[in-house]
Amino acid sequence: MAGIPLNTFKNINLPLTANNIVLYSTATGLTSIVLMAQATNINVNGAAQEVTFQYYRNTFNTGLTPGAEVPGNFAGNAIVIAQSAVIPPGDSLILLSGKLVLETFDFIAAQSDSIDVHFIGSVLETANQ
Repeated sequence: MAGIPLNTFKNINLPLTANNIVLYSTATGLTSIVLMAQATNINVNGAAQEVTFQYYRNTFNTGLTPGAEVPGNFAGNAIVIAQSAVIPPGDSLILLSGKLVLETFDFIAAQSDSIDVHFIGSVLETANQ
């Protein structure tokens, strides 16, 4: 597989919305390890906010990119990691206590009812050789 680096680190930084959005999707020829996933409530004077974080086991290339809304027909593929988890104002919540392996076309997604919740994560991509 010439041209594909063996290991590549990626950072994810996206504001969440009420829509369930793709945070990261594993591309063809790669296996990925989600090393860190957290959500931050950036509104220090407001109320606690909720976040839902999900993993999707996929079997085909959807072409979904970070920030895209997860189509409704994927609801049956969702594995909920955190459901309506509460984040106090000005605080962060670790959404993943260990590592999560994503195979080709798997993806992670999240949503929050507040635009004051931001997601940050890191991923290690490894070429399938």
